Parts: sequence; structure tokens; C-alpha cells
Amino acid sequence: MPVIAKIETPQAVANIDDILAHAAAIMVARGDLGVEMDLAQVPMVQKRLVARAQDFGRPCIVATQMLESMIESASATRAEVSDVANAILDGADAVMLSGETAVGKYPVLAVDTMRRVAMATEEAIRQSPPTARPPSVAQSRRDTVAALAHGAWVMARDIGAEVIAVWSHTGGTARHLSRNGFRTPILAFSTDERSIRRMNLLYGVMPYLRTALPKHRFEFATMVEKVVLEDEWAEPGDRMVLLAGVPFDRPGMANTIGLRVVGDLTAAGLTPDG
Repeated sequence: MPVIAKIETPQAVANIDDILAHAAAIMVARGDLGVEMDLAQVPMVQKRLVARAQDFGRPCIVATQMLESMIESASATRAEVSDVANAILDGADAVMLSGETAVGKYPVLAVDTMRRVAMATEEAIRQSPPTARPPSVAQSRRDTVAALAHGAWVMARDIGAEVIAVWSHTGGTARHLSRNGFRTPILAFSTDERSIRRMNLLYGVMPYLRTALPKHRFEFATMVEKVVLEDEWAEPGDRMVLLAGVPFDRPGMANTIGLRVVGDLTAAGLTPDG
């Protein structure tokens, strides 16, 4: 069972590497940290925790008092929206509301405010030059899936890909892809409903539940192209990067990467036999 570790004490901060080695993700609980340690240290501790989660290839949630004034007020303060934006700029996978939606007077408006700030911030991020940020701990361990994900980032940058698509049965390959700071959406496919729900936490990942496994890479490419065109992720002639492994139902088997042109099944040399 994957566990999200709530980081709320100085002891947890001091032992963050050991925690990240075992946890599936972490939450930066700023309210508790502000009680347990000098309040002035919390902003830099937050940045350190987000960065360290990135090094380990783990998702990170930033939580507590992000839009606190909206418990009573219909609008957030300028400082609060800047706080949300800065957490996203730091590399957080998710920003979390608590009292604003649990007991606040304007729960729906609070969610919409956070959504608008996140979308505006991410749009600005997409306009900046892409910079790879692969997990340093995974690199030091020579993790093959992490290396494949970083290679996908380089290929996507070099060919100007509009979409990254991956068959990620349990979400592991999708997680590695999300750690690389793609400026394009990552479409992750799986037949495992639990994995699909968990992948919603990953930055930049759009999960798709399928009812049947692809039999080969050509069938997967066809599946991806259908979704890309129907949901308007790209147009005919745009380029995509596809990652998969054979057999498709075996976790940790991501071992192939290919380039595709939307609307041209033969553009990357893919055939029903290949």
C-alpha cells in the first residue's frame, strides 16, 4: 500500500532522505512545521523538501493555509495567490486546501481560485525555456526506467513533440516521466484503476483507464492516436514520443521508446508486426 508521509516535525525534515527512500510521496505540512520549528524557517524548508522529493523521484504535496482567508472571505489575498504560484514554481506536484474546503464558507470558490492560479502559473512555465531536472538519486543508481524517461525528455525537446504517451501499468514509468519537467502533457494508459487514480497526483500526467491490454506496440500507437485526436491534444502532422514495454501487463518493463507523427502510422516505422 503506497504511503504519503506527512512532514510535520524538525525530526522528519532532518531525516527526509530516509523517509523518501520508503514513502510513495510526501506532504509538506506547513501548519504543523510552523508550530514545531521557527516560523521564519518554514519557507526555505518547504523549498528544500520539494527539491529533495524531486531528487528521489517522488511526488510532493504542499499544504496548509494556502488560501486561508477564503474560509471567511470570497476572495484570496495577493500574498496567498503568490504562495500557491510559488509552490508550483518550486516543483510541487499538488497544492492542497484544508480548512478552506472542510469548514470554509466558499469551498467551491476556493477550489476555483486555486485552479485559476495553477493554470496561469503553468502557462507561464510552459513559455519558459525547457530545462531537464531528472531525479539525481535515480541517476546515481543507474535506474533504467529513469534513464528512459530522461531520454524521452531529450527526444521530445529535439523534435518539438506535442504529446508524450506511455503505457504505465502501475504508474512507475509515468512517475519517472513527470519528474523531468516536460512542457507537454504526458498521457498515461493503464488497465489498473487504482494506478489511474494514483497517477492523478503526478505533475503533468493525464491518466487514461483502458479496459483491455494492447497486444503489441502498433495497437498501442493506434490507441494513443485515437485519444490524441478525439481529445484534441494534438493535430495531424504533430509529433509524439511513445514509451512502452512488452509484455504490457508486467510492471517495470518499460524498455522501448519511439517517435510518432500523428496521422501517419508508418512515420516511425511502426507496423502491426513491429
